[in-house]
Amino acid sequence: MRCYFAAWMAHSGSWHIHWGLSHQMGRQLGPRFGLPHGHTSAILLPAVVERRLERDPGAVVTVAAAIGVAPAEVPARLRAQARDLALPTTLRDAGITDRAAVEDLFAGSPDALAVVARAW
Repeated sequence: MRCYFAAWMAHSGSWHIHWGLSHQMGRQLGPRFGLPHGHTSAILLPAVVERRLERDPGAVVTVAAAIGVAPAEVPARLRAQARDLALPTTLRDAGITDRAAVEDLFAGSPDALAVVARAW
């Protein structure tokens, strides 16, 4: 019962926040390809961070400081953590074989397509 209550508390205000690209993409990829949300996050978050670093290197300074690495090293650290947890780190590792279907899913978003290219 405590876990249920904690989950409710964690999600109760979520309609007031803007979900980032990793989460938005994961919510589409997961149901379409049968992937758990944690797997989509393990795959997509490092690629989204790489994309973000191209446009705004300062965007991940806080995360980098929290994990004790330079901002440019954050994506590699996230991938290493996923590997340590035995999670997939690419869309192929997750069993997706149809790249065209993934690209079709995100056809209207250049940012999402750039993430797909990095996460493939």
